[in-house]
Amino acid sequence: MEWPGPLRRSPTSPSPEHARVIVKAGSAMTPVPIPAQADLSFLRLPKPSGVNPPMPRKHAAVPHGANRSPTVSVVITTLGHSWLANAVASALTQTYEPLEIIVVDDRPLSETASLALGSSDPRIVVMRARGMGANHARNCGIQLATGDLIALLDDDDRWFPQKLERQVSMLLESDQPASTLVTCKAVLEPGGRVYPHLSYSGGALADYLFRGHFPRLRYNALVQTSSFLCPRDLALAVPFREDLRSHQDWDWLLTLEAAAVNLDTVNEPLYTYSAPSPGGVRSSLWLEAEHAWALRSLPSGSKALFGYFVSIATPRALRSGRLGAAGRALSIGVRYGRWDSWTALRGLLYSIYSLGLASGEAGIRIMSRHSAPLSSRPRTG
Repeated sequence: MEWPGPLRRSPTSPSPEHARVIVKAGSAMTPVPIPAQADLSFLRLPKPSGVNPPMPRKHAAVPHGANRSPTVSVVITTLGHSWLANAVASALTQTYEPLEIIVVDDRPLSETASLALGSSDPRIVVMRARGMGANHARNCGIQLATGDLIALLDDDDRWFPQKLERQVSMLLESDQPASTLVTCKAVLEPGGRVYPHLSYSGGALADYLFRGHFPRLRYNALVQTSSFLCPRDLALAVPFREDLRSHQDWDWLLTLEAAAVNLDTVNEPLYTYSAPSPGGVRSSLWLEAEHAWALRSLPSGSKALFGYFVSIATPRALRSGRLGAAGRALSIGVRYGRWDSWTALRGLLYSIYSLGLASGEAGIRIMSRHSAPLSSRPRTG
C-alpha cells in the first residue's frame, strides 16, 4: 500500500522562537520557520484501497506527491553524550532510508556537532533547543521536520537496520494510518533481555502499563520513546508536555489514547534500549511531582492507579531512601486505587529489592568514607 498523497500541512510562522538550525552536513542552513498549530483534518483521512505491494529493501527519499511511499524524519534528542554517534549511525543504516535526521541539542553545540556530523551525510541536521528538557527538544525537532512520518530516538539507544521498514509497513496496513502510533519490542542493555514480555493488544493502556500480569512478577510493560513512529501531523496535533521531567513517554501515550489514537506494536525487538539503573535516586520534590502526575493522569479507583503507586512509586521512593514519600505512595495506592493481589505481590517484592539496594549503597558510602587511605585522613592528637 502506498502513502495516500501529501497530508494537509499547517501554516508556517515566519519567526522560529523555540529553536533554530545550527548545522546541516554538506550545506549551510539558515533559520527555518516552525509550523503553527496543526490542522486536525488529517484524522479523517480514509484508508486507500488496493492490494499491498511488496516492500522494497531500500527506499530513497522522494518528493511530496500522490502515490508514493511516506518519508520519515528521525528526531534524536541529546545532551551531547559520547554515544550519540552510535544512535545517528543506526538511523543512517536503515533499510528504509529516512528523509532527514534531526539532532536536537539541549546543551551547547560544540561537542554535539562533531559527534552527529561525523559521517557528513547531508540528511543530518543539528539544531539547538533552549535547555528546557527532553520534551521541549522533541517538540522542536517535530516542528522542524518535513517528512510524512516522525520516528523518535534517544541518544543512548540504537535501532536495528529493519526498524523503520517493519514499522512503516505496519502503519500502512492499519485501517487508520493517519491516527496510528506504531511501537516495537526492545533488547535491554545491559542483560540482553527482550521487553516487553507481553505486547499491548488493546484495552485500557494504563492497565497494561501499571498492573501486574499473571504469571509474571517482573515488570513487563515497556512502551518507550525510541520505539515511536507516527504521522508528523499527529505529533504536531498532540505535542509532548514540556513541563514534565519524568514519565514523559507514559504521559504522551495516555494523551494519545484519550484522543482515540490507535497503538500498534511490531511483535519483535527492533532496537536496543539502554535501561537506567533500578529506580534511580530522586529527591522528595521530584517524587512528589511524579505522584501528582499519577493522581492527575490515572483514573481514581482503578487497578492502574493502585499498580503505579504500589509497584512503581513505593519501590522507587524506597530506592531513593525517602521513607516518608514511600509511605505516602503506598497510602495513596491503597486508598484511591483498586486492590489487585498480583500487583500487590509484585510491589512487595520490588520494595524488598529496593530496600536492599538502598541499604547496600548506604553501606558502600559509609565504607568508602571510613576506608580512605591513611595519608588522606585528618591527623589527631
